Amino acid sequence: GTDGVESSAHLVQPDAAGNTVVAGIFSGTLALGSTTLAATGTYSACVAKYTASGALSWAQQLSSPDVTVYPTCLALDGAGNSYLTGEFYTSLTVGNVTLTDPLVTPGNSPSPNGFVLKLNPQGVVQWALRLGGTQRQSTAQASCEGLAVNAAGDVAISGYYQGNVELAGLPLSGNAANATFQYTARLANTASTAPTVQWARTAALSQTTFDSAVAFGTAGAVYAGTTTAAATAFGPLAGLKVLELGLENRMKTKVGLLSGGQRQALSLLMATFS
Repeated sequence: GTDGVESSAHLVQPDAAGNTVVAGIFSGTLALGSTTLAATGTYSACVAKYTASGALSWAQQLSSPDVTVYPTCLALDGAGNSYLTGEFYTSLTVGNVTLTDPLVTPGNSPSPNGFVLKLNPQGVVQWALRLGGTQRQSTAQASCEGLAVNAAGDVAISGYYQGNVELAGLPLSGNAANATFQYTARLANTASTAPTVQWARTAALSQTTFDSAVAFGTAGAVYAGTTTAAATAFGPLAGLKVLELGLENRMKTKVGLLSGGQRQALSLLMATFS
């Protein structure tokens, strides 16, 4: 970057060919090789791909006109496509695709929206979906905090929401006032067009959590959980809590610091993922 620029690359994913995709946020003007990006709000987000030798292949900016765009998860598939989730407020523009919060009106503070998008191996946007409110509510908000992609290119996302919310036109259940809900959704791959939302499952939370994880298992199963012990997981796994090993409270702990029993349970669990 240049003087006065703040930047942070906090998501990194390597591929089988030795390339690396990174995502983060920046303010001001950011120089990546011969590519220069200018933030449009407080912070913009950026996704960039580097070759095994460190050369920049491409960079894609995610912009909002006023406040911050924040990426939360990054994943790659076997074909070299990149998937990104995150949060935006009034609108989000990436490439020739723009997502807009239809509830933003003059004089009203914007609420956070979640997003998930796909970039092809050349960094071109294939599709982007919004998760957000459907009517003006002071509590309406949504976030995408978990992301997984399987070998077929299907996508699973998870996170939390409050108020009346929909994912790509699909309403999510449970709109009790001031209540917080966990969701998990599966999106079926449709090549370059927007994916089909196959299903979405929700559960009430006793408290708001900003940590959510999701993964594909065998036979197309989807596993999900949060660091909130009261959360309900979806798919064949009832959640880490049922193991009674305290793993649900150690989601950010390095594996080497787990107990022997916890590491063994984690190894057996990971062995079921495809």
